Amino acid sequence: MTGVGRSRLKAEFEKRLLKYFEAEIISNLGSLVVGGIEVDSAEGGKFNYSDYYIQVWESLKEVIIDYKESYGVDLEEDNKDNLIGDNQGKNAKALRRTMQKVFTHRQLKTYTLDEAQHLFDVAGGRQINIQMNWLKSIANKTQTVHVLFGTYELLKCQ
Repeated sequence: MTGVGRSRLKAEFEKRLLKYFEAEIISNLGSLVVGGIEVDSAEGGKFNYSDYYIQVWESLKEVIIDYKESYGVDLEEDNKDNLIGDNQGKNAKALRRTMQKVFTHRQLKTYTLDEAQHLFDVAGGRQINIQMNWLKSIANKTQTVHVLFGTYELLKCQ
């Protein structure tokens, strides 16, 4: 049976965070204490950063989603980020900057990544180090703690 231990631990962790920061949440209704996603598996040994950033926005129910942006997938070869709508032509760095602003402005304390081992399903040992530094950079720039939940495969990333 899957989803019993790790999912329950993640839910309990998030519940305790909300209780711990309850007074802060009440005093600042625009802030977020915790958010999170289930990380998609890398396709073909390549992690899709643009899709990751969009999934983060969606998980936080950011107003950008409903009022400012139109997302979809365009499988045309000439659209490097596979984005259509208002994001067509934007690169992953622009999407990352926007995600970081959301984390900062909403004062997000913690972001959880379930199935985090998928972050490291990439080709080559050097790429794993790049992924770790990428995640560390986001955490540092946003002052948001990232908590990784996953299988024992995560231990290989030490």
